[in-house]
Amino acid sequence: MGETVRFGVSLDSDLLEKFDALCERQACPSRSEALRDIIRDALVQDSLHSETAEAAGVLSLIYDHHVRDLSRKLTERQHDAHKLIVTTLHVHLDHHNCLE
Repeated sequence: MGETVRFGVSLDSDLLEKFDALCERQACPSRSEALRDIIRDALVQDSLHSETAEAAGVLSLIYDHHVRDLSRKLTERQHDAHKLIVTTLHVHLDHHNCLE
């Protein structure tokens, strides 16, 4: 991590008021910390647009396992995409509902 550098930012008063309200809602300790979070997020978003960017994701489904043939169809989709789906987790939420 580099040296902390101070710099000035000019904002319209209405925009600053909305930013301060956002900081309060998100319990940011300071405007500086909020700006750092926004800048980090922008840098991550920018890096994901690169042709060589790699990313991982999670898809969560809640479903009624009593629905006819649904489990078989889910398994087929997972097998069809076996190069993309690294693992699955099946959780019984209650008598009817499962999380996959």
